[in-house]
Amino acid sequence: MTALRVLTALAMVLAWAQAGAQTTPMERIQLVDSPEPALVAHWWPAAGAGAHPAVIGLHGCGGLYTRKGAISERFRGYAERWHAAGYSVLLPDSWTTHDHQHVCQTPYAQRHHYSAQRNADVRAAVAWLQAQPGVDATRVAVVGWSNGASTALRAIDPARGPVPRLAGVAVFYPGCAPLQRRSAMLAPVPLLMQLGANDNWTPAAPCVALAERLQQAGHDVTLRVYEGSVHGFDGTEPLRIRADVPNGADPHHIRQGGNPQARAAAIDELHAFLQRVLAPKGQS
Repeated sequence: MTALRVLTALAMVLAWAQAGAQTTPMERIQLVDSPEPALVAHWWPAAGAGAHPAVIGLHGCGGLYTRKGAISERFRGYAERWHAAGYSVLLPDSWTTHDHQHVCQTPYAQRHHYSAQRNADVRAAVAWLQAQPGVDATRVAVVGWSNGASTALRAIDPARGPVPRLAGVAVFYPGCAPLQRRSAMLAPVPLLMQLGANDNWTPAAPCVALAERLQQAGHDVTLRVYEGSVHGFDGTEPLRIRADVPNGADPHHIRQGGNPQARAAAIDELHAFLQRVLAPKGQS
């Protein structure tokens, strides 16, 4: 990416964030039409009359909030950009719904229960959104990070149950090894996959293999792998080594942190992808 493109992307991000900050804040709700327990979520409908496209954001294993209980900078920033772009926004809070704080320290082998809960949460969120009078049910996308990204991929895996009607799915650094090991064939939903080349928590290689296999089958898959980037490259936190994570390619030595250039490029890619898949029919 050229320096000019980086600066342009950063200027767009600032403009979206400023525009979003000037509007009514998100409302914390419970989706009463979801299965018990009722799914907790933050809801931010698009302004204006008519039916708008919508984006569902799925948090990672650390949850939706900071330690002080505020929505974390990453999810707040993305929500502001989406809302400024004219999309309704729904951020499900799976951990509060199911009385968890986070599951980052839980070994993968013990996460089956969490996975089933999150799969149900996605289906409930999509169904609730598509029933809202101000949402265009044909233009709903899901964006996920890490554990949320893995959840988003499972949502379009026919082996996991009925696939909800989605206009697109975008994922940041998911865990793809289980899908790749069984040669899973996902539903033909437009997919954007953004990965860190040096991620030792959810390594890029299985996801690259999955993406290439789907592309060979004729699926609409956009793959971006960012060199010099680790888990969480689209955030603003400095690089750190996590000794509390018993998973990944190098357990207890997980590298996590932001990469400013990769962050700007990834935000730009996501914006372009959502513009394409959420455009009115005939305008994509």
